Amino acid sequence: MANKISATPKTQKQPAWKPVLHKGKNQMNLAITEFVRAVQYDRDNIEDVWDVYGTVSCKAELEGTMPTVTMTISQPTDGEVTPLNNLIIHPCVQSADAYILEEGKDRAIPRRVRFTPPLEMITLCHYRVNPTRQPPITGSFDLFADEDRVKIKVHLRLSENIKNSFEYCELQIPFGKRGAVTIQESSLNHGTLLLSPDKSIVVWNIGQRFPAKQLEISMSASLFLGNSQTKNTGSLEEQFCTGQNAYAQLFFKIVDFTQSGCFIDAKSIQVSPTMKYKLTCVREFLSSEYKLWNVHGDSLVSAIPKCLSDHQTVET
Repeated sequence: MANKISATPKTQKQPAWKPVLHKGKNQMNLAITEFVRAVQYDRDNIEDVWDVYGTVSCKAELEGTMPTVTMTISQPTDGEVTPLNNLIIHPCVQSADAYILEEGKDRAIPRRVRFTPPLEMITLCHYRVNPTRQPPITGSFDLFADEDRVKIKVHLRLSENIKNSFEYCELQIPFGKRGAVTIQESSLNHGTLLLSPDKSIVVWNIGQRFPAKQLEISMSASLFLGNSQTKNTGSLEEQFCTGQNAYAQLFFKIVDFTQSGCFIDAKSIQVSPTMKYKLTCVREFLSSEYKLWNVHGDSLVSAIPKCLSDHQTVET
């Protein structure tokens, strides 16, 4: 780098965080990655919880010492409004507007940011979404354990507001140290049922779509467990999941979709100084920690005591 000739005009000061200027085709890649995490219990005395959060990433290869990019993160103006809030921005972001919801109007104001990008990939901002009415997939999980025999039943429903097109979607039921699993019989109206290579996880491969008409699927199976490993090791969940205590976990990814509806408005992007560049915008929606606890067992749950939730005073 000491011997590299800088093409920076004498009138411009080259920043220390961008010691090498870009030479070649101008291009900018923007990506919105949104996650949902949920814990569902299917019980009257425990509330289900879920939240949605995301990131906006950018990789900009633009000529010049200090190119400035201004863009808008927009959302649909109709349907359920889930404004972006708690915006945490990267140091290269020079300005970002405040969250505003127009009084008396059921729509969110677009978020506009201005930044000077380095050459490497950066996360422009982290955001959270106001609570949605329901998680993308609701479900119930029933497990009955009797020594080395286990019966399971799962019911799932896809929300009508979610794009019914998955890159992948599967439900896993881990049995940890209970012993190798054998599927004796199964009944399902969608997808396929199989075992992980080590025979410790039952995998329901749902595929790329839910049935279009009812958006509901179900699966039941009878299992046989081999010799269990009784060592008290492994994660907290593995140690907790004995007897009726069990959970199922969903893994899915939907491309070209976000539950909040947010997207990069390509027409709003302005680059200064003006230049021609290739623009690529993508977005994706993924499950984070998405669990269904067995309705017939105990659950790992933390809840506010009722006396506190009712705003009563507690003496200590």
